[in-house]
Amino acid sequence: MGISKFIIVFAYYFIFIFLQLPAQIVKVGLSPNESLTLNVSYSWGIIKIPAGELNFQSSTRFYNNRQVAYFEATGKSYPAYDHIYKVCDRLQSFSEPDKFLPLWFEKRLNQNGHESIERYEIISSRKVIYSWSFYKNEIKNDTLSFGDNFFDFLTAAYNIRHINYSPIKIGEKIFMNVICDNKFYPIYVKYLGLETLRIDEKEYIKCLKLSISVISGDIFNDGEAITAWVTDDVNRLPVQLEAKILIGSVIARLVKAENTRKPIIVTLQ
Repeated sequence: MGISKFIIVFAYYFIFIFLQLPAQIVKVGLSPNESLTLNVSYSWGIIKIPAGELNFQSSTRFYNNRQVAYFEATGKSYPAYDHIYKVCDRLQSFSEPDKFLPLWFEKRLNQNGHESIERYEIISSRKVIYSWSFYKNEIKNDTLSFGDNFFDFLTAAYNIRHINYSPIKIGEKIFMNVICDNKFYPIYVKYLGLETLRIDEKEYIKCLKLSISVISGDIFNDGEAITAWVTDDVNRLPVQLEAKILIGSVIARLVKAENTRKPIIVTLQ
């Protein structure tokens, strides 16, 4: 498996961490037309290789004649690695603007010339999901039913920034369901407390530190595999993400944030 493939796999599991706690929602983060860029690198011992880039966009659009939240994420490998394993993927989601509950979601992957598409249309009033998928030149249609609230990759990703961790104890786990491949997967986030993260030679930023469980497979071991540092301010920006994989680790660092509020940075003299 090429290094570039780790980029997208890591991105999807990073997005898994985000969830809804209705009793703990606070109005922070998610400025209109926000744009975030993260550089992704692969690390194995002393070897560190720049591998690709992730970009997240948020805005408002019209869906079924009403204004809703729109999220988009793209992941791509750097051109230098395209001859090894080229990645160019895109995720889109329309959701309820306040609760981040999904209305429509599409995951379109193009990895080394192989395309796959996964799409969901959610009818909340009837608790029904219409799914459509394309993989290995085969098209499948299905109808799913659901009871409790769930999230797709993107609605989950942005919802974390509306959670107040103040009443949550260090080591406490928070559970949720995320839809993928026509199934609902239970995962959890464990709150690890506050930590000051170094972002360059003199600047540090206060962060919430989280540990995320993932679905084991060809990339990840069983149990927790991702650590995330999210700014402890009104933005809740994902400053750094680290995934321990079967061989080495993958690290994503925030390098650009547009249309956000100023984060809290501590400068050491």
